[in-house]
This record gives sequence, C-alpha cells and structure tokens, in this order.
Amino acid sequence: MASTKKLTPSDLSAQAQQVIDSGRMPSLQSVLNAVAETREKYAPLLRPSDFQNRNRIHELRRAAERIYREEFEKIVCPAPVQLQFEFLAARAEKEVR
Repeated sequence: MASTKKLTPSDLSAQAQQVIDSGRMPSLQSVLNAVAETREKYAPLLRPSDFQNRNRIHELRRAAERIYREEFEKIVCPAPVQLQFEFLAARAEKEVR
C-alpha cells in the first residue's frame, strides 16, 4: 500500500486560500443546500434499518437476560418439592428443623 503524505493545517490553509483566490470556492449557502439535499435523499434510507438493527439487538439482549435470570433462579432458588406421602413430608420437616 502506498503511503500518503498527511495534510497539515498549514497545507490545508494554503490550499483553501488558493481555491478562494481562483474563485472556485462555493458559497456557504450552496454548500449548506447541497448537504440538506443529500440528507433529504439518503437519511430515510439509512434510518429504518439502523433503528431495526438496534431494536433487534435490544430484544436479543433482553431475551438473553431473561433466560439467564430464569436459569439462575432455578439454581439458587429451586422450586419446592411437594412430597406425596405424609410420612416423607413429616420426616423432611424434622430434618429441616
């Protein structure tokens, strides 16, 4: 890859002055109009997909967090086991005390 010389502030100033002196520098209003036209043309094309991607990522994160929380709760706070036989329930109750 060919290396390019970096443009220093003084070089940029000199180039801008040359363009102004030669009369090729567009007016500020024409530059602002060109920017506004370009935004008007391309912004609607970019925004929906960007918004949809952010929304999809947000939904995936929420789903992952919900699944993680559910799995964590299963490990830390398992559902209580209901014993079907009274003698087992009474025995388990004595062991807990």
